[in-house]
Amino acid sequence: MSLEKTSDKLFYINLIYLFISKMVNYILPFFILIYLISTIGIENYGKLSFSQATVYYFQLLCEFGFAFSGTKQIVDYSNDLKKKSEIISSIYTATSYLIGLSSVLLLVLILFVETFQNNQLEILFFFIGSIFFILTPLWYYQGVQRVKQITAVNVLSKFLLAIGVVFLVTIKSDYLYYPITYAFCNFIPFCYANYIMLKKDKITLSLAPLKSIVKQMKYSKDFFVGTLASGAFYSNITLLLGFFTSDTIVGVYSAAEKLIRALATISSPIAQALFPNVSEKSKINIAKATNFSFRVGFVSSLVVGILSLLSFFLVPILVDRIPFLGRQFGDSMMIFRLMCLFPAVDTFMHTFCSQQLITFNMKKWYSFSYIVGLCFNALIGVILIKEFQLTGAGLVLFLTELLMCIIMMFFILKRMKKLKINFKLKS
Repeated sequence: MSLEKTSDKLFYINLIYLFISKMVNYILPFFILIYLISTIGIENYGKLSFSQATVYYFQLLCEFGFAFSGTKQIVDYSNDLKKKSEIISSIYTATSYLIGLSSVLLLVLILFVETFQNNQLEILFFFIGSIFFILTPLWYYQGVQRVKQITAVNVLSKFLLAIGVVFLVTIKSDYLYYPITYAFCNFIPFCYANYIMLKKDKITLSLAPLKSIVKQMKYSKDFFVGTLASGAFYSNITLLLGFFTSDTIVGVYSAAEKLIRALATISSPIAQALFPNVSEKSKINIAKATNFSFRVGFVSSLVVGILSLLSFFLVPILVDRIPFLGRQFGDSMMIFRLMCLFPAVDTFMHTFCSQQLITFNMKKWYSFSYIVGLCFNALIGVILIKEFQLTGAGLVLFLTELLMCIIMMFFILKRMKKLKINFKLKS
């Protein structure tokens, strides 16, 4: 069997595992969402969403884009155990320092900003849970293309969270048990994933010298800018709603956003499986790698677009027909419909645009696209959310993603023209 066919076979195997993982990630969080809102109310759910959005900024700082740069380096040195140990050690050491810095910054916010003081316990437990998540090396398993471990970790954590929520959150005042359960359920996968990596894969961890940490962070800085901006798009909107509106409106928006992101992240397993595969293909033939990525991105966007269109009509009708759901999600359906344009654009951006900028070694333009998107998101977010609240939030999300997709395609087409690569839908 040729190297290319072996690579394609591994891509499809990984894709199947990731789809299993994502199906669990859709069903269980949706169940948790319904259960939480019906048990603790939309206002308390809004408080939890605000706290989680706050912590997410610090999570992005601690991750520093290592999920991308670490995966790429593991792919490059997949057969070199010593080098893999050095890469993982430098990432873990850098991450530990960033966790320390984030802890100090978060403490300052809680001490001096009233909005954060009012949610200090929720923020604390969500932050503890995020530390376990950050130190769970899913990027390592993605790099060695052993997605079975990623699937096991994701399924385990989601099942534990669902079980914990049902047993612990039984009345309105129990809402604090959700972030506590979240922290515990991230701890178990953290132990499992690191045990496999250290004991079975024989990875050796050590305290990396400052020179290695600086080198690793320089290599990751463009990925960091991209992931920070990408994550901030969602968190910005939630935080702005928290400052300009009420906990109830934050809860309504968060419920709709979770539903729409479930649609958008259908492509997530494709992007995860595609990244190491395209990196390998590009070493052999960059034109074939580009067109393979384009075909996957095009078909994925088309499928997600059709599902979004069906969801636009069917989901609100389904919610309205079921009395229980109608009471909890009725107000979220308007904003859900407004955001139904978002998933198809998001899918194409992550399965093709982002992948190609990295494959073409255009990291600075990758980060530039996200910086422009983040600035646009923050500026227009303040204006539209303050004026139109929920409607403004939906518009901000879609317009930001569309602008970024256009910018990325501009740079990709420019590089393709230079390399004399043409798009081909057929292999």
